[in-house]
Amino acid sequence: MPALASADDAEPFYKTIDTPPAPELTPTQAMETFVIAPGFDVTLVAAEPLVEDPVAITWDELGLMYVVEMRGYMPDAYGNGKDEPVGMVVQLEDVDGDGIYDERTVLQDGLVLPRALAVVNDGLLIGEPPNLWLCPRDEPADGQVSGRISCADKKRVDRFGSTEANVEHDENGMLLAIDNWFYNAKSNRRMRYSDGQVVSEPTLARGQWGITSNNEGALYYNTNSNLLLGDVYNAQPIIEAGNTGAAGLNIPVSKNDQLYAVRVNTGVNRAYVPGVLREDGRLDKPTSASGMAFYRGDQFPASYSGDVFVTEPAANAIVHLKLNEAPLSANTEHVLYPDETWGQREFMASTDERFRPVDVKVGPDGALYVIDMYRGIIQDTMFMSDELREQILARNLDKPVGMGRIWKITHTEGTDDRGRTMDTSQAALLASLSDANGWRRDTAQRLLLDEKGESLVSKLQTLVASDDGIGGLHALWTLEGRGELTSDTMQTALASDSTAMQLAAMRAGRSLLKVDDLLPLLASQSPDVQHQAVMYLGKFADSHEVLDQLITYTTANAANPISLAGVYAAVAGFEARFASQFFAVGDWSEAAEKRSKFVEGLFSQALSGNPASSADYLDLVESNEQGWLKLAILRGLQEGA
Repeated sequence: MPALASADDAEPFYKTIDTPPAPELTPTQAMETFVIAPGFDVTLVAAEPLVEDPVAITWDELGLMYVVEMRGYMPDAYGNGKDEPVGMVVQLEDVDGDGIYDERTVLQDGLVLPRALAVVNDGLLIGEPPNLWLCPRDEPADGQVSGRISCADKKRVDRFGSTEANVEHDENGMLLAIDNWFYNAKSNRRMRYSDGQVVSEPTLARGQWGITSNNEGALYYNTNSNLLLGDVYNAQPIIEAGNTGAAGLNIPVSKNDQLYAVRVNTGVNRAYVPGVLREDGRLDKPTSASGMAFYRGDQFPASYSGDVFVTEPAANAIVHLKLNEAPLSANTEHVLYPDETWGQREFMASTDERFRPVDVKVGPDGALYVIDMYRGIIQDTMFMSDELREQILARNLDKPVGMGRIWKITHTEGTDDRGRTMDTSQAALLASLSDANGWRRDTAQRLLLDEKGESLVSKLQTLVASDDGIGGLHALWTLEGRGELTSDTMQTALASDSTAMQLAAMRAGRSLLKVDDLLPLLASQSPDVQHQAVMYLGKFADSHEVLDQLITYTTANAANPISLAGVYAAVAGFEARFASQFFAVGDWSEAAEKRSKFVEGLFSQALSGNPASSADYLDLVESNEQGWLKLAILRGLQEGA
């Protein structure tokens, strides 16, 4: 435990703590500062000068790693020069196949604070606000299945982020989910890329830095002070109804977050605020929670599948959360490990203050890769307190810059011999849709979107019909992404006993759905299936029968705000007609309204979405004899005005 230095009573608590020096360490020295959960090993796969200031990584089917280097981030304690075009995107290659990257190629330099990248079939997308660039892939050389990526002829394909936004609060992540859409943190849009074109549409505003998804496509993210937020159902129908959020979306999946570092954390922003530090000098709660990964790999034991690992660079640690997903809900257990000095600690932590894990990714080999920005300053100048700047300068944390490491975490029980390349033959790609490693499934799906091989569609349809597990899900979304999902295949998936397959069938085949496909699902034993079927009934909400079913569902779920949010999505544009029929049934009570404020929310949505019909809404007030219901309608209209 650290000893307390003698101090004046008026001195802030953080100044009374004996903070050890934080000299820059070599990768070998830094390795000695790590503690990690039992059974796990850490190895170095890249370090300066091969990589500097890394903030994002990805791989392609050739096994090449692509790295975003945010070299302009906080060159000094005042941010001088942060807008200089010094950022890069580099390609790392493991030439000798020993698992360690040993060759660096600069694909693009001259960038200003680049922050995201993603491999697509015809190249590499790079997010450098305000630009989204495509670096195309060359034609493959003889004997190769894919060409190398080159930025010599890069082109701007869309916007990305904004030059007006702060570096901590701008689009990032570029996660390609199973539904063939890219999702970003700190963004309220999603993107779809095909043949050099980007299509964007509104989505739920999510998170701050970093985003991940489970095997079925549920999205998880966070803010600097929340380890894990998420959505327990697909948000798109809510957004399409004109709402910016709803119950069950952007929920705190982890609660009462605390941190357990293995060093004092006096060098955090606002350390002077009471309660930021514990009595032992460690950070109490997250202040810089960053990128995270839902573990979809196959190198760790199966018991870790579906767990979430979250980076916290201010605490020099990586947090392990056991994620529990249930119908229309999710929560976590914070997994801690015993520590001889501190009592408890995180999954991975360091006594080196310059260890700055900003993101983690599951790689082609199933291992967990840690992006370590390795630097003294992690706080951007816009929000840096004077006290932190004083500390940075006094302890020489402002230099050196231009360092960075990428570490690989493996478990001793798992194999480490899969390599990072993929067989891209059609047969191999189809088999990879069922692979135990999510990266390989995702890559196979991406490649199959443009595969021209014979009878591919029938093989994908067969996989949907024969496998209601993860392989069938990827086959279904592959057909959707190719524009070749038929009504028959969608109905085959809807008839599955798998909740995940039924949900995917509704989402992927939404344009094909008929009312007779959805109404039987309202009797499903799965609350998830019922809820999504309700939301998708919206396109048939002009039907008297459908409105009757929605009224029955509303009354039966009066105490469930998530269920009621689904009804809002279903009746968007038909609120007045729904309300008229709903009131006529007469099953809604004053107590139910007081508890749920359903009618109030309904008319708020109605007026904000269709103000031209305000006279119709007022007619409903006039025609209603119950005072409490009149007030509920009027409150809703006032809110929606």
